[in-house]
Amino acid sequence: MTELRNKIVLLTGAAGGLGQEIASALLNEGCQLILTDLDYEKLEVAANSILHTKGKILGYFTANLETEAGCQEVIKKCLNLTSYIDILINNAGTAVVGSFVNIPDEKWERVMNVNIMAPMRLTKKFLPLMIERKAGHIVNIVSITGFIGTGALVPYSTSKFALSGFGEAIYNDVSNQGIKVTNMYPSFVRTKIIHAEQFGYSEIKLVPDFLIGEPVFVAKKLIKAIKKDKVYIYPGLMAKILNILKRLSPSMLLFLIKLLRSKASK
Repeated sequence: MTELRNKIVLLTGAAGGLGQEIASALLNEGCQLILTDLDYEKLEVAANSILHTKGKILGYFTANLETEAGCQEVIKKCLNLTSYIDILINNAGTAVVGSFVNIPDEKWERVMNVNIMAPMRLTKKFLPLMIERKAGHIVNIVSITGFIGTGALVPYSTSKFALSGFGEAIYNDVSNQGIKVTNMYPSFVRTKIIHAEQFGYSEIKLVPDFLIGEPVFVAKKLIKAIKKDKVYIYPGLMAKILNILKRLSPSMLLFLIKLLRSKASK
């Protein structure tokens, strides 16, 4: 069981709906937070609106995780605030919707850069410090689309499959050196990603309501998973059911996905 009080946490995507709830939950545990996001105004509002009940915010700053230079800037600013990070939470993410052939290259390449290249770059830089201290925790906010290939979200789903594999591989690579890894696979969360930019067809309702979870619920489940050192966490009944279906009857899952997509496009 991990004690979170006074743990120093770097949280990316902190101004989003899920990011704010994760930050609030971490502060309730007494953590010391460093927050980053692309939108400084939203980040500032979020940082000032979160109640500092037990923990505190060490600092917050804008970060463009799309580029290597942006990731390097995050690392530099973090190390100006603290000499090490206890927990890295790779929460930042972006998406585009549509048939893959209709999505402009720069759009899907940005998804890949933010969703998988940034977590890899940040992890690569912070891991040596964690290994030196024989302590640290890498947390990846994946998605059910990280184990279910989702047609209307090809770049997003691809990036999440990669993030899932990255987290599992890192665990097998460094867990014997005191490093913990948690991959979380929520269903769709009620954030701006479910209203992502669409290409190739008229606006559709991408996600049915029963697949959408609330950020506060997902954040609470994540905190419990981190404290219990869980490698995999599927928050909510729907995520658990889909994971079981994927393992036991992948053909049935494919059928259900096609059925949902046909209803959504009507």
